[in-house]
Amino acid sequence: MFLINHEHSYHHIRYWYHSHQGHQVLETENDQLCKFLEERFGYYLLQLGGPTQDEFLTTGPIRYKVYFDLEQTSNYHNSSIVGQFDNLPFLPNVIDIVIAQHILEFAKLPKRILNEIYHVLIPDGYVIIIGFNPLSLWGLMYLYKRHSIAPWQGKFISISRMCRWLTKLGFTIVERKTFFFRPPLLNKDTIQKTLFMEKIGPRLWPCCGAIYMIVAKKTVVALTPIKQRRRIIKRRVATAKTYAEPTSRNIK
Repeated sequence: MFLINHEHSYHHIRYWYHSHQGHQVLETENDQLCKFLEERFGYYLLQLGGPTQDEFLTTGPIRYKVYFDLEQTSNYHNSSIVGQFDNLPFLPNVIDIVIAQHILEFAKLPKRILNEIYHVLIPDGYVIIIGFNPLSLWGLMYLYKRHSIAPWQGKFISISRMCRWLTKLGFTIVERKTFFFRPPLLNKDTIQKTLFMEKIGPRLWPCCGAIYMIVAKKTVVALTPIKQRRRIIKRRVATAKTYAEPTSRNIK
């Protein structure tokens, strides 16, 4: 079972993005994604879940973009596939970049999804994880509204825990940041009045943004075959003996 409670809990996030509060968050997330994707090259980009608005996927030099979700969406312009996040139907080492946008908060076994992502990524491929930060004003609201309404129906995962999971799987953390420092307000006018927090937040409390983005690279250690390694060792031993053994010219 992918989701913690029910699948509709995860799908509520997509509807929440259409609210004024959700739209503000979505715009900020897309800005951060665009900044990263504009400088990356490759053949295949895979987006797991998240909003079906794909403006940020239409930019950047990556040729093919695929949207993967639990159900078919009609308003997505690129290729879309339906399936389970913990069982990706792709060959290993084929995807250049994977975007996991607010899916791990709702996963029963988020580490299994990360393992699937590692499996399909090419060596030196990137995964971009976007999640809600529990060490924020939104995290405080999560304590009161948990399991009630989106986006507090999932389970917020801390940045440090997520980085530990990624490192154990074999990823190298390339970048980690938080953004969207405004409180979780619903009133449109009040949200506008708190825009100043976006300027002072990165300087005063850079780790306390409502949203975090972690960029990690799949690292693969090159292994030397055992037979080849034995040959190298024998060669070195033979060379060492040649220099170590006395010759007739050295004997008096």
